[in-house]
Amino acid sequence: MIQDFDNWAYKKGIDKEVVQYINTNIRSVEPARRVQAGVKNVSGTYPSQKMGVSIQYESYKVELPAIIEKEYDDKVYEYYDQPNEMMVPYTDKRGRLSKRKYTPDFFVISDEFIGWEEWKTEQELYKIVEKNPNLYKKDTDGKWHFIPGETFAQEKGLAFRVRTDQEINMTFQNNMLFLEDYFRYPNMIWEELELAIKTIVRAKPGISVLELLEFEDQKFSSDDIYQLIVSGELVFDLYNDDITTAHRAYLFADKISWLANKKMQKSHNVDERLEVEHLDLSEGKEIRWDNDYYKIKLINDGYVYLERIKDEEIIDWPIQKFYHLIEQGNIRGVKNSSDKNNSVIKDILNSTDERDLLEANKRNEVLNNYLEEGFTPDEIGVTKRTIYRWKEKYDQAVENYGNGFIGLIPSKSSRGNHTVKIPQNTLEFLQETIENEYKSIKQKSVKAVYDSFIKGCKEKGLEEVSYKTFCSYVNKQSQYETTLKRKGPKAAYKDESFYWNLDQKSTSNHGSRPFEIVHIDHTQLDVELVCSQTGANLGRPWITVAMDAFSRRVLAYYTSFDSPSYSSCMMTLRVMVKQYKRLPSTIVVDGGKEFHSISFETLLNVNGVVKRTRPAAKSRFGNIVERLFGVTNTDFLHYLKGNTQITKDVRQVTKSFNPKNNAVLTLSSLNEILDDYFYNVYDKKVHSLLGVSPDEQFNKYNKLTGFRPQVHITDFDQFEILSMPYTPRKKGKVHPNKGVKINGVYYWNEDFRIPTIQGLIVPLKYNPMNIGEAYAYVNKRWIKLLSGHYSTFKDRSKKEIDLITKELRKRQQNVERNKKLTTMELVDFIKRTEEIEQIDSVNLQRLRDRELRNSLEVIEGGKGTVQSNDEPISLGEVNNDFDIKEVEVYDDF
Repeated sequence: MIQDFDNWAYKKGIDKEVVQYINTNIRSVEPARRVQAGVKNVSGTYPSQKMGVSIQYESYKVELPAIIEKEYDDKVYEYYDQPNEMMVPYTDKRGRLSKRKYTPDFFVISDEFIGWEEWKTEQELYKIVEKNPNLYKKDTDGKWHFIPGETFAQEKGLAFRVRTDQEINMTFQNNMLFLEDYFRYPNMIWEELELAIKTIVRAKPGISVLELLEFEDQKFSSDDIYQLIVSGELVFDLYNDDITTAHRAYLFADKISWLANKKMQKSHNVDERLEVEHLDLSEGKEIRWDNDYYKIKLINDGYVYLERIKDEEIIDWPIQKFYHLIEQGNIRGVKNSSDKNNSVIKDILNSTDERDLLEANKRNEVLNNYLEEGFTPDEIGVTKRTIYRWKEKYDQAVENYGNGFIGLIPSKSSRGNHTVKIPQNTLEFLQETIENEYKSIKQKSVKAVYDSFIKGCKEKGLEEVSYKTFCSYVNKQSQYETTLKRKGPKAAYKDESFYWNLDQKSTSNHGSRPFEIVHIDHTQLDVELVCSQTGANLGRPWITVAMDAFSRRVLAYYTSFDSPSYSSCMMTLRVMVKQYKRLPSTIVVDGGKEFHSISFETLLNVNGVVKRTRPAAKSRFGNIVERLFGVTNTDFLHYLKGNTQITKDVRQVTKSFNPKNNAVLTLSSLNEILDDYFYNVYDKKVHSLLGVSPDEQFNKYNKLTGFRPQVHITDFDQFEILSMPYTPRKKGKVHPNKGVKINGVYYWNEDFRIPTIQGLIVPLKYNPMNIGEAYAYVNKRWIKLLSGHYSTFKDRSKKEIDLITKELRKRQQNVERNKKLTTMELVDFIKRTEEIEQIDSVNLQRLRDRELRNSLEVIEGGKGTVQSNDEPISLGEVNNDFDIKEVEVYDDF
């Protein structure tokens, strides 16, 4: 960011009024709006080092690349997301003047441009122009203009520009995402390793990263190579070469050798004997990979084996990476002289039904008997004229397509009368009735709509059609559009077309390396659990899973009895960090509130993690985790005693078959089973899409794409504190001899005796799994605080305290409605519940928390042991729903 903006603007010759407007309305205010995931777009936040804050984006295919471009453009000094809401003048489609509220995507301060930016795909812009040609216009140079925005910007003495997806260099984007860890956190390289790498590259200019890593007796790693690229010690073309494909990531020792190589490539005559057209992945077919031609020798066991035509060298490549290169446009098909004919033949055969193919086979047999075997027409049972006609069509097909059989297929146009016999005005009314009455939220039956159609025909004097004909036109309607209008987007989602991401101008949905993209999601497991001490039923557990999108490995999971919350998200990340000592580059989440809290986003931003929010009710955006949940249930949970399959049909459930009465598993034993399944079965099993196991995919590409030790989290205790949520008020005042007050309870640390600390307002965090502890940020470090009632609150979760508070408030409602619940009353109540039996949800929660503490040891690799000697009390019905605000009901914060 610019340290002295006013001075910088003065040197640039910018008017004072403009500078004041930028300072007041852009630089010193929060974003005008919070972005949200819509029906199709994926939104999120990007932790910007340049700006020191998280930058919002509303589309990861357009706005996120725009952010990355600005983040690494030295000419861009500052950029702000959703900068300010403006009232812009515009002319509607009917020519009427009006104004509308509008928030642009970014405000940019750079050497070449100061003003607002709007980013859209060209497809979006064309759709907008169809609706209203007065908003956006495209000039002769191909640049788009937003007329109302430019008018507003001119009044303020600033600029406005529209940018599109056509300006995005996705090769550069992919390279920056891949190398971002090395840009953000430079890694130290030993001088002898740097010298060894540069010596090899200098001797073999244009060597690929893969060849370099396979060099004999090398002691350097891929991390060393990537760090030298980022520091400029090795030259790599970030704009044209793809670093994610190591075998084609070409390296040079200096710019001179790189430029010489580029000139040589331009002067080299590319073999033009084959023309690019379509891609055939059959064995024996040829493909073009950059400027080399290969023949597909074999596709087997998750690998593609290719033979380079010019030197007959055989190479093998993982099939997933091979398809990734096809998506990026690096691998293309070739056109032989017969390819066009083969394509036409294939289309004709695919569009021919079985009856016509049988007829063509009969005709081919007749011609063969007549021409080859010498049978007469009488012996064959076909007239000579018919044989001559078939022979003529056969010969013509040989001349046109190189295949005579195609000429023997009966022509569809010659069979039957296919003209529509319904009068045009009746047909138009029929379509109008279907559109307005059948495709309606009223969900009328086809028969009811048909009756309405017949009535309308009689009133309008139109010719009627039969019910069968009417139904045939109903069935021709788009299933997705029909369901969308009758039942809404959620019901129609299953019928929505699935668009394969084959556009070169896009990033891979699953990343190009382990830990690049990780999905986090929750589900309630189909099994009932019991208490390890009492045998009491504790209900169905929830599981939160973090899965690596590239390798499909389960990186971490967390089970509990509480519905998804901030705590379950944080505990999952803690397990991941404890096992791998790092967080992913991007986390994909859904729209749940637990993923959008300030504490969660702060944790991601501090660790440089990009957040993506997938659209609501769009399971395909998170299908890798959804698939795991389904497989986990069907693979083994449905075979366990106490599984809840039968409850899907409640009428079939009897007392003896009720899962609650047959449950035997505890949370700890379930975690032992999950551990074995996730890390010994699922991880080692060949994945159908990868062609290899998640374990093999993860380890192989971790070595190839870098272990990235510079992003590893070595201070787990500090991370654990950082992952705790802030208190609702976020800060508190240090009172002499008392400490800080959280939820009506004072928390203390001996550092509070220091006179300079007393009276300070300090940031506060609490431990949701142990309400007896809290943390305060004092003198640039987090210090541990203990509750004044530590013995009572120790090892009690926030959830349990919430339920206790609700219970006590409920008991006091009829006696003292307006009296606040004091801390001492709460403490006394907790002590009383330990001495007497009561039927309430507090006891169930206490048992669940105890089981959870026991099971955490299993999740983290140990064996569970019961750590509490508290005697359980009898259990009743429980309602798991709670409001986080209920924590503060018993006293002022």
